[in-house]
Amino acid sequence: IEIKKIDVWNNQIAGARIQIKQGNNVLADWRTEADKSKTVKLTKGTYTFHEEGSAPSGYLAVTDITFEVSLDGKVTVKNANGNTVTASNNVLTVTDQHAPHDITFQKINPWNERISGVRIQIKQGSTTKADWTTSTSNDKVVSLLPGDYVFHEVSGPSNYYAVSDFSFKIDITGKVTVTNANNNT
Repeated sequence: IEIKKIDVWNNQIAGARIQIKQGNNVLADWRTEADKSKTVKLTKGTYTFHEEGSAPSGYLAVTDITFEVSLDGKVTVKNANGNTVTASNNVLTVTDQHAPHDITFQKINPWNERISGVRIQIKQGSTTKADWTTSTSNDKVVSLLPGDYVFHEVSGPSNYYAVSDFSFKIDITGKVTVTNANNNT
């Protein structure tokens, strides 16, 4: 059978240590590589896909998945165990979920002082992922998955100009990059 370990964007993931078990016997043991699936010879029976150790950086760990191989080599998932996994003919595809990252937001004036009373939204497409009003006493920490977002200022104090919407991206390591500052500083 062919085994694929991919992310939500359909990229094959490197660095996961995978074992295929039947009972307590480890039948295959390998580390995944980018853009490479793994072919494992299995006979008819029930098996466990097991991720040994921790998940690759930026991903949530996969729990054990039980699958069955028929006499003609067709794979069927018996217990996904909360994971995203599909079986099609002789291919088992396990999709890793990205780990969320805590991103800190603050609204400051030119003197680096926090501004209170600004209502801010973080959007992904048409979905609002976070909505809060700033304060002078603390920053806002929002847990976000890797992806593209928009910082939107809904309203604020009359003595400050509103920030135009700007776009930013979070990569799988949690690094934030402004992708379109939209004339903001």
